Amino acid sequence: MNYLLKSIIALFLMSSFNTTSLAQNQTTNKVGHSIKVGFPMFLFANSNQAIHLGYNPHFEVTNRFAVEAHFSYSGAKFKPNDNWFAHDGGHLHVINTLGGARFYLIKKKEKTQLYFNFLLGYAFVEDQELTNDGDVNSFRNSKYHEMGYSSGIYLNTKSNFSFGIAFETSSATTLKVGYQF
Repeated sequence: MNYLLKSIIALFLMSSFNTTSLAQNQTTNKVGHSIKVGFPMFLFANSNQAIHLGYNPHFEVTNRFAVEAHFSYSGAKFKPNDNWFAHDGGHLHVINTLGGARFYLIKKKEKTQLYFNFLLGYAFVEDQELTNDGDVNSFRNSKYHEMGYSSGIYLNTKSNFSFGIAFETSSATTLKVGYQF
């Protein structure tokens, strides 16, 4: 848990420095920010409780292309004996710090925007899996670093609300709802 706390603090500091430096360029209206909340669904495991929280600053380069950063936390709780392949109960926590490209399928000048992104970077994963050793249930803890990724398609509405679906680190397909400002 100590690694998780350190990663969350580092994520917060990086995003605050990033926001401060990008705010100076905001007069040109090329910098945007979005916050998203989502529900991760895992490919080989059924979670009974899961959440995704994300922050995405982006900088427009052209009407169809932007550079994007992605800071997120995803967490899930799995029921014992409820998964057919990957997880036999426990908890999963993933912290992503990613960067990459955003491609607009509808020109940025339009009020409704459809875009997809492809992001790569660093991920910290903490996996607490329930193990059944005879009559005693215990947790096997794994903490590791891996290549993080997120790729998805999103729709921003005229009222700045955002809806999307993405394939992310730890094989999670995440449905997201957010707001862009």
